[in-house]
Amino acid sequence: MLWTIIQEDVERGFALPFPITALHFLPNASLAPLGCVRQSSVDALGNRVAKFCMTHNQTFPGPSKLSVNLRVQHDKLPPICYSFVLMRTIHYILDLCNWHPTTKIFLCKFDIDAAYRRCTLSSATAFESLTMFEDLLIALQMTFGGSPNPALWGVISETTTNICNSLLLNNYWDYALLLIQYLTL
Repeated sequence: MLWTIIQEDVERGFALPFPITALHFLPNASLAPLGCVRQSSVDALGNRVAKFCMTHNQTFPGPSKLSVNLRVQHDKLPPICYSFVLMRTIHYILDLCNWHPTTKIFLCKFDIDAAYRRCTLSSATAFESLTMFEDLLIALQMTFGGSPNPALWGVISETTTNICNSLLLNNYWDYALLLIQYLTL
């Protein structure tokens, strides 16, 4: 299973295979052991299905004898807000009930496929997020296992949510007209 995930990561540009013999040419290189966790998800019919996620153990001590996660300056990271999603959802449902009391309300939950993997690492961080599976793998995107990544992803997702909400509430912005113009290009 891990081989399939790694192959997909390389094909999608999330990781770069590198010969192990070149390890000593990478400044401040630090290896993180790979893992694979089993999670549950649902398919289109609502059936529970197994889902596997690759993890990077960045608590593993590197050449400095301190792991990547121990070297993170947590006090310099932004706070993690998680958008108060539950409260926003409850308020939205109550507002919908108020405006449309006889209409059924459907909700869905979705997972942004490989969300962390959408954020590029700096070269210095990538060299500290190396893994090994047959050969060397350089993580080019955020890893599951890097302790600063939830806070950094929170900044990105909060900003995206706020921009989307601002656009939807802006009376001068007509998304339907924009969509028609886009589709006619």
